[in-house]
This record gives sequence, structure tokens and C-alpha cells, in this order.
Amino acid sequence: MHHFNLGIELECSWATPSVSPASASETHTRARNEDATRMLPGGMVVVADGPGGKVSKNGSKDKIQKKGDLQGKTIPKGPRGIYSVYPNVKKGAFHKYDEPCLRRPKAHKGSSAKTAVGKVAAAAQKVLQDATDLGDLKASLAEDYNDAQMLSKHPTKWDVRDIKGVNFATLDKNQHIPTYCGSCWAQSVTSALSDRINMKRNNSFPKTVLAAQALVNCVSANETNGCRGGDPTAANSWMQANPVPDITCQAYQSKDLSCDAMGICEDCTFKGVHMTSVCSAVASFPTARVESHGQLTGEAAMVAEIATRGPITCGMCVTEDFEAYAGGVFVDASGCTDQDHAISIAGYGVTADGQKFWVGRNSWGTYWGEHGWFRLARGVNNLGIEDFCDWAEPVVTW
Repeated sequence: MHHFNLGIELECSWATPSVSPASASETHTRARNEDATRMLPGGMVVVADGPGGKVSKNGSKDKIQKKGDLQGKTIPKGPRGIYSVYPNVKKGAFHKYDEPCLRRPKAHKGSSAKTAVGKVAAAAQKVLQDATDLGDLKASLAEDYNDAQMLSKHPTKWDVRDIKGVNFATLDKNQHIPTYCGSCWAQSVTSALSDRINMKRNNSFPKTVLAAQALVNCVSANETNGCRGGDPTAANSWMQANPVPDITCQAYQSKDLSCDAMGICEDCTFKGVHMTSVCSAVASFPTARVESHGQLTGEAAMVAEIATRGPITCGMCVTEDFEAYAGGVFVDASGCTDQDHAISIAGYGVTADGQKFWVGRNSWGTYWGEHGWFRLARGVNNLGIEDFCDWAEPVVTW
């Protein structure tokens, strides 16, 4: 054997990492301890009782009543949540409210009847509706029973970061750097699908992290428009019809690029000190595809899908309080269920005092929430999280 092959043994470096207080392991431990009162520096604790709620600044006795915008609606008191927030985070720090990053196809809305015939028909419909109230109640009770039966068939907790002690989660995301980009729809579906691929590969090398930038470049169905927002269903459909590369092929640039060979997989060659690099398309590279995908709604269906096959993508409302979230089980006090942001639901669980929650992965960086993740009240459609979710299964190519 030739000594010092390619000089690999001539000089090497080593370094020992130090663990900072805000490390991922510490944050995850804090989440598992279910203790939001162990605040991060500058945070404050929020105790929310559904719409409304109380805020306690830094655990002091000073209480501030949060009214929320109920718009004259009567909303039942929801579950109690205790979570911490950063009060210095301002509205719009992470989310663009006038141009949400999630775009769902608009449902057709028919015009209301204004003629006399229409009024008579509406009155007749009201009579029929009253006559079927008992049947509706029975159907609702049967549905609740079926949901309870379905939930009982699955584990009480499941987390992609801890499946029998193994972390199957792929890397965390930040859709906002190097510049703001409304790509939550692409980040969430690639995270969920990458995690599922990693699960199917039993955490083996190499881990696949799919390129969200390729979707930003190429998906256009259902009003999807790159960094100006898009639809997770359209993204899954595109990945079913086209091979998607990993992030080593198409690095995230947080801007709209062309959907051509360069926009799928590229490499750049150094051309000298005084010359810019020359980039070109790569002809052969690893890819993944979606075998099947679909939609689901409601806690029972979500739990069944996650516990059986892995993380999913869901739409949700973003509120000012959610933007400032720092840890704990978040319970929305506004009643908002708008679909304007997409995230990956990668698990679920129950706190020591019985509060059910979803485990969510966001794409706002690891300095947000619980190292980029969050917990949200489960079973009450908090922030509309249980209204519209997408799942996708990968084609096995390994």
C-alpha cells in the first residue's frame, strides 16, 4: 500500500463540541418535561383557556386579560394550554399576512336565493332540516364513537424524533433566508416526505433531504406561485409525475428560478481567481418520487395516518401569539381557523395533566419555538390544524 495516499494522512484536524443551553437536545428535553414555565430568557408564560385567556408576564401576579377578536360569535371555552412566548416578537416577523404562503383552491360559493321562489324553497328546507335534527344527532354521536374507536387502535403518543429511541427526523428548515420567501407549502411537504423515506430506509445512510427549491421552481397548479405561496396537494401531484432531487442538487435560494434542467440539478465549476464560476445542469443524480397521495381531515384520521405511515402536511392559521411562541402546548385564544400557513405534523402526545397535543415542525428556523418545532392543542381544531391535511407515500427506489 502506498503511504500517504493523496496526502490524506499528512495532516488532520479535530474539535470537541460544547453544548449550549439552547441546544436541540435541551429544547427537546424541556418539551418532554411538559414544563413551559421553564422560560427562555426574555420570555413570558401564557395561560390560555380557549378563546380569551390570561397572560402572566414572567410569572408575576400582574394579569392582562386577552379578549381576542370573536366578532360577536359565541365560542365555547376550549382546553387549557400553558406556553411561553417572546413578547418582543412583533406581528409579521415570521409571516406575511397580506400574502399567505399557503394557497388552497377556492371552494365554489353559490349565490343566495333572492326571489320569492327561492325564499319558499329555503323555508321548506328549514322544515326538513328541523325534522332531521334527531337523525343528525344520532349520526354525530355515531361518528364520535367511531373516532374514539379509531383512536384507541393507535399509540397514545408518537413522535418521528423518538420512535423506540431512534430519531428519524431529517434536518430543520428556514424558508426566510437568505431572503423572505413564502415557500411553507414546499418546505412542509418535502420535510414530511423526507422523513417517511428515512423511516422506510430504517435511518440508513445516506439520509434523503428533498429539495424544496425544485418545487418552488416548478410547481404551478392550484394557483401555486413559488415564493408567493402554493398548495401542498399540487406539490405532491408534481412529485408523483416528476422525479425530485435532494438538496445537494438544488440548494435552497428562497427565490423563484426557472423550471429547467438547471432548476432541478446543477453544479458550478471554478474558472480562476478573476473569473466567475460557470454553472451547468447535472445529467445523472439521485431522485425520489411520490407513489400515492391524498387528503384527510379530523383528529382520528390524522392520528391513524401518522401512527401508521409517518408525518403529514397540514394547513393552519397564523396569529400574532403563534408567531411569538417559544415553547409549551399552544392553545389559540382567537378562534382563527384560516388556512394561510403549511407545516408538517410529525407526531402527537398527551401531557402529564391530560392535555392532548400535536407535534408540529415549522420552517421558521431553529431559533423559533421548540428548536423550530411546536406543540398545539389536539382534538379541538385549534388554529384550523385539523381542517385540511395532505399525505404522500414515496416510491421505493432503494
